[in-house]
Amino acid sequence: MTRRGILTAIFMTGIMGCISYFFSPAMALIILGIFYLFLGFAHMTNRPMYDKIITIINIDKFNAYQKKDDDFKKYIKDNAASMIFIGMVLLYFAYRWYGQAFKVSYSVLIMILVLGSYFIDTYSMTKSKDWEDYKKKSLMWMIVIVAIAVLVL
Repeated sequence: MTRRGILTAIFMTGIMGCISYFFSPAMALIILGIFYLFLGFAHMTNRPMYDKIITIINIDKFNAYQKKDDDFKKYIKDNAASMIFIGMVLLYFAYRWYGQAFKVSYSVLIMILVLGSYFIDTYSMTKSKDWEDYKKKSLMWMIVIVAIAVLVL
């Protein structure tokens, strides 16, 4: 992991944590949802812009993906539909969360989600030997995030 990648992850974590703390966790989820919708539409309409955004967000994962073989890239690739779906799910969660009583643990949960996503996704991409290994390791982050969410809430 590069210093730039780690600093970007910490910066994004701080921004999302501050938004969820000073405004509301629902606002942070709305911003994340809109961002994922934007990524999905950028993936469909302007691929170079999408690649630049992904490079800024997670340079380590992007560089590790570029080093993988063609068989890996055949099975593991970003698609617009999944990003649009994630964006819609985040917006739905924001709608359900809107108006709930505020707890600091909600802000901590969003910060853990952002930072955990970066580290585990980068680990999955750099340490996986083939696409099946990547699938197993990337599934690990979902399990970890759900476990942390249950503990925090």
